[in-house]
Amino acid sequence: MSLPVSGHRDRLGLLVFASSANKDLFSATPVKNRWAGYRFLELAWQDKTLWETDVGSLPDRGEWFLVRLPRVPDDVKDLTLRLRIGDRKVSHGNYTLCFVGPIRLMELPE
Repeated sequence: MSLPVSGHRDRLGLLVFASSANKDLFSATPVKNRWAGYRFLELAWQDKTLWETDVGSLPDRGEWFLVRLPRVPDDVKDLTLRLRIGDRKVSHGNYTLCFVGPIRLMELPE
């Protein structure tokens, strides 16, 4: 994704909303955090991971995260970011889905 950059380049942050859902049932009852530690959502800029969260522990109704950005060089007009989901453990039967958005670029107070 690409975001136009404006504001003080040393005080930028991203407001990220993420939620997850798991249709897997255990004993006919959903088990909270059953898949915690297996799948992670990462936000990266260039070759640096700026933020990550465990998808298995995200609440169904979602959560807002504030991600502070490193100083963005003056010649960068658009911030090109990557969102990625990756499994860190083998998980047969992990049907966790992750929903991301909106993502807002904002200038943070000093």
